Amino acid sequence: GAFKDLLDSYIPQGNEKRVSLKRVIKARLLVPIAAQAERLQEGKELDKGTAFSAILYGPPGTSKTTYAKAIANYLGWDEIVVDASHLLRGGIDNIHAEINALFHMLVEAERVVVFFDEIDELVRERSDESARELSRFLTPSMLPRIVNLRTSRKLVYLVATNHLETFDQAITRPGRFDLVLPVWPPTSQAKFRRWPFVKAAFERFGVASDPALLNSLAGLTFDELLSIKEMLASASTQEALEKILAEARSTSILEQPEKTGRTWRQVMDSEVGRARTGPRWPRPEWLVRQRRSH
Repeated sequence: GAFKDLLDSYIPQGNEKRVSLKRVIKARLLVPIAAQAERLQEGKELDKGTAFSAILYGPPGTSKTTYAKAIANYLGWDEIVVDASHLLRGGIDNIHAEINALFHMLVEAERVVVFFDEIDELVRERSDESARELSRFLTPSMLPRIVNLRTSRKLVYLVATNHLETFDQAITRPGRFDLVLPVWPPTSQAKFRRWPFVKAAFERFGVASDPALLNSLAGLTFDELLSIKEMLASASTQEALEKILAEARSTSILEQPEKTGRTWRQVMDSEVGRARTGPRWPRPEWLVRQRRSH
């Protein structure tokens, strides 16, 4: 789908500050790369001031895969999706051969978006006692290859994960990924814009600004709201509207426990400090010269 059609979510910044996820991706990643389209077509590398990699983390169902497709769509590039099943298709004995072949191809690739989906086990923290033997075996193999992707500077690579907390610290530190971005469910206002009749139902009962109800609405993923939007629109009383939202929130992914027993909301709240939206994009000298000549 088109990037402009994505429902936006917020990135908490601490002290109750928050920024738009779509705005960060567009300003830090998409616009700078799109501005260098001619440069890439000539076989040149992206300028050294350009971000071209990101980790997208969040609970299941928050549209991380959709964001990757939309990023490729915005740039007009093909998308290459890599998951653990791809690397394991030849069995554990052949996994190094699969990794070698894959990254040899990726290092040579140009103008593609590489999306590593569900590869948590391949980059687990090596000191994690719960890490499977396969994880301990693979993490050292993946790290240098991801570093090699940075030397290409002719593609975008993204990693989606549900469990940023289990990622090897070496893989998340600056120098391997430019951006580390939490993907929450879409905001209540984004949902109102997509489904005006849902907003109309809230306005009908004078609760379109009710903080508690808006928070419940914001906590639902795209698909979770999709499943109840008609019920919300047809609610005959405020009590009915509140009951529908309360039931939806109680079963939503954010309120469900993950493997540690914490809810996904608690996990995401605990990882606020790990988000990295990148420095303001510096204008490379070649672009400054290009603008001066016009």
